[in-house]
Amino acid sequence: VFSFMILMFHLPIFIDGQWTLKIEARVLGCLMMFWIMDDFLWFVLNPEFGLAKFRQDSIPWHKHWFFFVPVEYVVFAIVGSCLIWYSF
Repeated sequence: VFSFMILMFHLPIFIDGQWTLKIEARVLGCLMMFWIMDDFLWFVLNPEFGLAKFRQDSIPWHKHWFFFVPVEYVVFAIVGSCLIWYSF
């Protein structure tokens, strides 16, 4: 799934035929934001979890948390935002 999503986010570059560092930064930043939303919505919409179980003791594969979210969300949000900001 990861490889497929990376290819889908790069599809407009392949179709247009133009690649720049700023376009790549935007693609990677948007991909990072997508992974945050995808992961969070998986928990919220999954009947086995829901928003009530979105916490550290219910999700053992997210080992490190920062306040109420996994550390990966914070890191991806910061890096993704910086990449998107750079692309403008």
